Amino acid sequence: MRYEYQGPGSSSAIPVGVAVSELNRLIERDGSVTAGVLVDESRPDHAPLHAHFEWRNDVAAELHRQQQARQLIRAVVLVAEPERHEVLPTVRAYVSIHNPDGDKPQSRYYKPTLSVLQTPGEAEELKRRFRNEVLNLRQRYMALLELDESLSLRNSLTAIVQAAS
Repeated sequence: MRYEYQGPGSSSAIPVGVAVSELNRLIERDGSVTAGVLVDESRPDHAPLHAHFEWRNDVAAELHRQQQARQLIRAVVLVAEPERHEVLPTVRAYVSIHNPDGDKPQSRYYKPTLSVLQTPGEAEELKRRFRNEVLNLRQRYMALLELDESLSLRNSLTAIVQAAS
C-alpha cells in the first residue's frame, strides 16, 4: 500500500511520506494523535511538518476566527414547528455555495438554504455537491470493507501457511 494526499488539508509543502512518518511516530509514542499535539510537535523550525502550518500569529489568528465563523454558520439549523403542523427535517439554515468571482478556486460563501433551493442554478449545484459527497462516502465505505476483507484473507492465509509448516 502507498500513501498519497487527497482533498482538503493536502500539503504541497510536505511529501506524504514525511507526514505519515511523523504521524506514525506520534501514534507510536502516545497511542494516538490529536490536532493539538500535531501542532505542538510541529512548532520548532526543524520539525518535519513545520512548513505545513501558518506560524505568523496575525494571519493564523484571522484564519482561526474565520474557521470559528464557519462553524457558527454551520451550527444554525432550521427546525419544524409542530404547533404549526410542520413536518420538515432539520437542516442547516445556511449552505456554502461556490463563488465564481472568488480569488481562489475553492472560494465559497454562505446563503440561506431556502433561498438556494429557490434558485435553480444554485439548487442544482448544491444537490450535485451533496450527491458527490454521498458517492464519495460510499466509495470510502466500500474501500474500507475491501481493505478489511483483504486483511482478513491475508491473515487467514498466513495462519494456514504457518499451520502447514
